[in-house]
Amino acid sequence: MGCLGSNTTSTVQELKKAVKGEKYRIVFMVGAETSPLEVVAKKAADDFRHSLVNVNDLGQGKIQNVLLNAIVKDITNEMQNNGTIKSSTLAKAVGLMLNTAKDKRVLIEGFPRNKEDMDEWDKQKSEDADTVCFFFVDVPDDKVYEAGIDDISKEKCRKFVEESKPFYESLASTLGDKFVKIDGTKSETDLNNEISNVFTSKKLF
Repeated sequence: MGCLGSNTTSTVQELKKAVKGEKYRIVFMVGAETSPLEVVAKKAADDFRHSLVNVNDLGQGKIQNVLLNAIVKDITNEMQNNGTIKSSTLAKAVGLMLNTAKDKRVLIEGFPRNKEDMDEWDKQKSEDADTVCFFFVDVPDDKVYEAGIDDISKEKCRKFVEESKPFYESLASTLGDKFVKIDGTKSETDLNNEISNVFTSKKLF
């Protein structure tokens, strides 16, 4: 009887592994709104056959998923009531978007915004996803502030410079060679070439 219990436990564990399957291989790509982030992220995803998860899609009516639609309502309410989105809510939304990806290789654009976002992501998805690269498309602070045309956008610029940017810079020590800082003031061609070289050298395909 003892042997049967042992074999059963082993079989259950193997079945769980089989159901769980391969982990997602995540490439994060972040930057200020005034950086060429959206263009270079899409090209990298297309060129290296990654599913693209764009956080901005949450607010642009592009989500066709019942669970995600419910999260979008939470996001809208949080923005209206607090002027920002809770890290737990955003991480959950990105996780649900990840589950709709067609491939295990996924490029996530525009997330995380800060350490709290990353901590929530690790808490919710660490068993399902591995970070294989983290791109930070950097532009000078004065370029960031160019997007500040009203009080709300000015506050977003301030948060990026004072909170997001220092957090991204800190990842150089925690992620090591997985962290790649890109000069966002370069031409689009040069940026695409540099990102392509990183994908190739790190075999992110």
